[in-house]
Amino acid sequence: MFVEQIKIFVMKKNLLLTLFLTILSGALYAQSGTLSGRVLDGETGEPLPFTTVAAFTGSELVTGTTTGDNGRFSLELPYGTYRVVIQFLSYQEKTFPTVSLSADKPAHNFGDVALAEAEETLQAVEVEAQAPEMQLSLDKKIFSVQDNLAVKGGSATDVLDNIPSVNVDTEGNVSLRGSENVRILIDGKPSGLTGANALRQLPAELIERVEVITNPSARYEAQGMAGIINIVLKKNQKNGLNGSFDVTAGYPHNYGLGANINVRRKAANFFVNLSTRYRENPGGGFTNNRYDSQRILSLSDEEEPLTYNRLNQDRERMRTGWSHNIRLGSDVYLNQHNTLTGSFLYSTGPGVNTSSLTNNFLLGQNLQIFSLREEVENEQDQNLEWALDYRKTFDKKDRLLTGTVQYRLRTEEELADFNERYFLPGREPAPRMPDIQRSDNDESQQNTLIQFDYVDPIGDKGQWEMGTRNSFRRINTDYRVDSLSGGTYFPMDRFNNNFEYVEDIYALYAQLGMKHEPFSYQLGLRAEYSVIDTELKTTGEENSRDYLNLFPSAFLTYSFSKLSSLQLSYSRRVRRPGFRELNPFRSFTDPRNIRLGNPNLDPEFTHSMELGYLRNFSKGSLTSSLFYRHTEGLIQWYSTLEATPGEGTDDQENITIINQPLNLGTRDDLGVELVGSFDLNKWWTINQSLNVFHSTTNASNIDQELATRENLSVQTLGWQTRFNSRMRLGKGLNLQQTFFYMGPQDMPQGRRLSMYMLNLGASKDILNNKATISLSVDDLLNSRKWRMERLGTGFTSESEFQWRRRSVSINFNYRLNQDRRSSRKDNRQDRQERQEGNGEEMGEF
Repeated sequence: MFVEQIKIFVMKKNLLLTLFLTILSGALYAQSGTLSGRVLDGETGEPLPFTTVAAFTGSELVTGTTTGDNGRFSLELPYGTYRVVIQFLSYQEKTFPTVSLSADKPAHNFGDVALAEAEETLQAVEVEAQAPEMQLSLDKKIFSVQDNLAVKGGSATDVLDNIPSVNVDTEGNVSLRGSENVRILIDGKPSGLTGANALRQLPAELIERVEVITNPSARYEAQGMAGIINIVLKKNQKNGLNGSFDVTAGYPHNYGLGANINVRRKAANFFVNLSTRYRENPGGGFTNNRYDSQRILSLSDEEEPLTYNRLNQDRERMRTGWSHNIRLGSDVYLNQHNTLTGSFLYSTGPGVNTSSLTNNFLLGQNLQIFSLREEVENEQDQNLEWALDYRKTFDKKDRLLTGTVQYRLRTEEELADFNERYFLPGREPAPRMPDIQRSDNDESQQNTLIQFDYVDPIGDKGQWEMGTRNSFRRINTDYRVDSLSGGTYFPMDRFNNNFEYVEDIYALYAQLGMKHEPFSYQLGLRAEYSVIDTELKTTGEENSRDYLNLFPSAFLTYSFSKLSSLQLSYSRRVRRPGFRELNPFRSFTDPRNIRLGNPNLDPEFTHSMELGYLRNFSKGSLTSSLFYRHTEGLIQWYSTLEATPGEGTDDQENITIINQPLNLGTRDDLGVELVGSFDLNKWWTINQSLNVFHSTTNASNIDQELATRENLSVQTLGWQTRFNSRMRLGKGLNLQQTFFYMGPQDMPQGRRLSMYMLNLGASKDILNNKATISLSVDDLLNSRKWRMERLGTGFTSESEFQWRRRSVSINFNYRLNQDRRSSRKDNRQDRQERQEGNGEEMGEF
């Protein structure tokens, strides 16, 4: 069945067929010559790295290359006559219409080729300011978000929700290629800023780029089945004093101030990021539950209980609050080879969250009674992070030693009051006492990370590396619920929770990479020893586990030319159960729909394979991936009914749906992903992505009769696409449109329905191009609504929820000593360093 679905899809999408035919094509040249030269800035005489040099016959591209950091290029071609085009963003294109190679003249040297700045660039400097929104390599995709108008005035959640193949659901859970088992890092390291609430509080203006690694090598920690998302915060290293300042205003209420300041001197670089913001997020939705048998709801002692078989819930929610962030640090250049970086981050997010939940109890279509449950929650989050990074280079090129010591402390306090009142259908008070409760949640989390990495080249064709990573995590949570009765609050023991979580992970890795043109390969092995202890102090229940696992990785790359290459990769990954999944804590916001952790959860392991093809063109790039994942010990949320004392009779009282994670069995994912970026002309750039995957879930760990009845073993075809268009209309005016669509998908115990959204943005450079004012509309059609259907034993459910409704914001950005033309060289240098392997990349093969 799956093969037939893929055939139909391929027939409809000829692009897929064309693409993978291209993968199999290659050119073998029997007789060839060489074109060479050096490309310079016509004004300064400086070399221009990453300049595109392409050879054409007629209108057909034969092959091409890019210049190195010294501006030089060398291009091998079969004998013949070519048109050679040399171009770089914001420079005038230079064309050599007739260049011939033959047995008599097998080499042609252009010498120094000077490119002049484009006239339109001098008049409309904004063209130079925009770094490429998407840069592609076989092991990662790099998305620049500095000029993304759709996220102006937004948060890190908005940034991630605008990255191809990435989604953020209503609870802030991030998924990649349809899987929530993804690892999120900040500047290449774990951070307290990566939780769902923390991502909503991290302003988008602090983010420089997002890196997506779908099949990480042994160098990276094994956590994260679908891959790694690395959020890189801004830290300019331009000489002198420079920075940027942001002011944001929007509706629903969204007001913010931000500053990114950098001071570079010969021996040190100082940076500071500041932001403060107040934001309101209105949301809401509904959940309609239908039960197979009648339930009862008790009233007063004098009244007969009411019966119902349907519960329709309507929700309104408003999250309001402040977020304050300060991040500062310094790079100290001890000498030519040694650099020490210290950084500190503090964030706090006081807020008030209110919600109202209307419960309509129906018998058939007849309303029996309804209740209004109101909640007011005051929360205070604080996050502190200290990090010390050491970097040592050597006289031997590309030899590198890095070390990191990091400590994080996060505290969270939530105080909530609940008041549920009951009414008859005519809205008169019902003969039942209100339910009045309060809750208090104190949580603290400490994390320590010690990591060292060493890279050493092997001649000019390879490198080996090794490293160690030790992480220590401690989480304590104390959750209490009290109920008011007779003027006194009494504890509700079944909801009280005092839980301690301890996690220690010790890791070693080594990997070797070699190049033998046109092939290159990399082999790696990572060993991780994990110790996880949990204790429920309210009952004395303890659960201790430790396990040693090996995580191999392998990459094989074939380069057709410098413009196209093919890579086959494999890695083994793990997803350890999270703290909240292990904590047997009963949520209390909605006592009729409760989330409950499972301390007996085991890790899930995945074998991940990917075949990727990268093709660069003179006006863009295209990458395709065919991926397969096999997961064992699949962690899946499972819903059951729980009844209070009436259980065992035909009429059961106060039915509650319990949602709890279980290890179901196995899951197989097979999919295709396409990501492309194209310059249609000098003023119009489009980016698009398409992700199609087929998933098979086998609930082998569950009773087969139950698994069949509740549809826990399921096959489904899912897909999603994203289209982004950016237009530079001259005189500093830019327009951007982003459209996203996610198709329906079957899931264990239910089905997720389709969703789509449209974002618009516009910006204009002002004040002699030192400032930019932008306007953005998020979810123009107000259609970003998560819709679900669930089918369980004794009940069915359908729901719809919208985390944040349509919003409009205006942003003012002022650049200090950071105009758009002067940033061009820095952008080139930044791209060059990432390609050469500095920082987190470290020369991936």
